[in-house]
Amino acid sequence: MNNKQSREDLLNQIKGKVKMLENTSVEDIDPLDVEYQLDSNLKLKEIVLTLTTGGPRIDLQLSNYTILGYWGGEKVDYPIFEKEEKIRSAIDSLWYFYEQQFKSYI
Repeated sequence: MNNKQSREDLLNQIKGKVKMLENTSVEDIDPLDVEYQLDSNLKLKEIVLTLTTGGPRIDLQLSNYTILGYWGGEKVDYPIFEKEEKIRSAIDSLWYFYEQQFKSYI
């Protein structure tokens, strides 16, 4: 597989995750990992959901509405733009859900 093809395959995998976000309720999204990133004042600044691993790895960064994909040596950043209101709303709901979980731990 050449680099162009692997990049296209990765982009297709990411687009599949975008469709999943559009058509799935928050309760049905089951990430493999949840990473909470804090600033120096212990304020929550980012929540990263790992959606897939092992070829490709796909992460969803909730605060900046971006899906990151990694496969081999390729990396694709896929921003969710403001016009994609339904997907951004789903991401906002995920942020709220995982923020509440985080607060229950501390």
